[in-house]
Amino acid sequence: MPDQLSLRVSPPRGSQWVRPPRRPDLPGVPWRTWQVLIVLALFAAIQVAASYFLGLVFPEMGWPSPSSPGMLLAEVVAISHAAGWLMAWLLVVRWHRRRFGAALAFKRQPAARLALAFGAAILVYGVVMLPALVWPPPPDRTNMFLEIFKAGGLNLLLLLVIAVVLAPLMEELLFRGLLLPALRRRLAFPAAALLTTLLFTALHFTQTGTYWPAVAGIFVCGAFLAWLRERTGSLWTPIAFHMGFNTTPFLVWLTNLDLSGIQ
Repeated sequence: MPDQLSLRVSPPRGSQWVRPPRRPDLPGVPWRTWQVLIVLALFAAIQVAASYFLGLVFPEMGWPSPSSPGMLLAEVVAISHAAGWLMAWLLVVRWHRRRFGAALAFKRQPAARLALAFGAAILVYGVVMLPALVWPPPPDRTNMFLEIFKAGGLNLLLLLVIAVVLAPLMEELLFRGLLLPALRRRLAFPAAALLTTLLFTALHFTQTGTYWPAVAGIFVCGAFLAWLRERTGSLWTPIAFHMGFNTTPFLVWLTNLDLSGIQ
């Protein structure tokens, strides 16, 4: 008789031990963070190159193009966004053999939820920009977007389409569609959301400069976008929020129009 008895429990024939995942909430995306960062870097490089060669940044050094700043911006967006969507498609579909819409969480959402996200973004914009009432921007501060607002007309219409439709789709695809899930492979949500939001905010420095109320507003917006993507599991919800956030400056502009001469 052995001094010690040990019992070994074997799984039934035809079955296998399955170790539970350490963090079962992690999304199962195949792409890695470094791959997304390459896509983001190429997207930014193409946008900068297009802005330079089309004369959006240095008009005296650009190719012959329309003088309208809104048209120049539309040309840059058309080039860079087409490249961004193509790179995302190559990464998801050609490289990792996944269905584009399903892999990026383009899941249908109730219209009421999307409308709520859009309306909430307008409220959030109003709250986060309250510091601008106490610390207004310098009177000589300007950028391309302010110049387009002043020009009005077709310039403003082009900016409206770009800011409210095209930019939210592109930025959510890159940041909350590709980058955030890739970071979530290794990180808990707070850390992944923070890194995504910091990079998202840095992308907007060309618009905000060092004016801290605008920088803080973009950061808060990015945090809400990451939370919505995580909370709803769909990319459409942060897209709706992003559209509402970008719509608010146009609503503010409309409320300040002088319509006294219109019969």
